[in-house]
Amino acid sequence: AGRLCAVGGAVGDACVATAGPIATMRFIVASGGFSALYVGAAFTLLSSLPYEGIKFGTFDWLKQQSIGATGRQRALLEMCAGAGAGAAAHTATYPLDTIRRNLQMTAGQISTGPKPPGGALGSAWVVARGLCAKGGIGSLYKGLPVTIIRTLPNTGLQFFFYQQFKRSLKLDTPLPPAKERAMRRQADACPSPFPEPISS
Repeated sequence: AGRLCAVGGAVGDACVATAGPIATMRFIVASGGFSALYVGAAFTLLSSLPYEGIKFGTFDWLKQQSIGATGRQRALLEMCAGAGAGAAAHTATYPLDTIRRNLQMTAGQISTGPKPPGGALGSAWVVARGLCAKGGIGSLYKGLPVTIIRTLPNTGLQFFFYQQFKRSLKLDTPLPPAKERAMRRQADACPSPFPEPISS
């Protein structure tokens, strides 16, 4: 048995005794109906876009530092790039993750109470205001150090195997210089889809 708690959410502190995931699911459905299981789903989808964008963009930028490296050195640099990308993405988007968790943990109360305007963003704004009113801006980053420590080996290994898989499929092999020059000449020979500017 345990307790499922969300502190400082849209409706204040919410704690409920649980005996596992099935009991928690039954409590949420009994409190707000079947739709309460999906409270926060829209905001989760919205918040995942900047997280994944920052993660892959940062990895691609950091990976450039490993150009020219081979063997174990390249693998180590790519693993460090993946770890750094995960840390950067979590740091930039952690407030969104905090809001998402509180949205889901107060699902029953939000579903039975008055609906805030603005849909998913409106509910997220209500939760964010409740968190900041109770613990300040720092409450949005509560737990970030532990999350970063956990994500370093996670995303490091994720991108390491991602790069190995691409190489096994020959998707990350640089083109031979002659073929690269031929492709550039072919691209230069293609007409531009945009009209030439008219000189006055």
